[in-house]
Amino acid sequence: MTDIQDATLAVARRMGADHAVNPVADPDGLAEWQQDKGRVDLVFECSAAASAIRDAVACLRPLGALVQVGVAGPTPLPLNLMVGKEILFIGSTPNSPMRWG
Repeated sequence: MTDIQDATLAVARRMGADHAVNPVADPDGLAEWQQDKGRVDLVFECSAAASAIRDAVACLRPLGALVQVGVAGPTPLPLNLMVGKEILFIGSTPNSPMRWG
């Protein structure tokens, strides 16, 4: 779990998050998840901040999936890295016709 607010990270820890990082306070906090082309299978990204999306893609393993929950207008994406890692990038809506499984 990442957030730039320590209060939000504290809530995540209380809810059982194994790893909580404030990338502003700890710029190297995601390094272990970025090793070997990424170690994370699935990311739910809720901020739509370009820096958060960049960090998420760096942590995703090849063929991982990024579900974009938050939107904030035009946002640059690291498309070269996303295409190179073959990241599945999908949006989310409550009534989406796409179903997993």
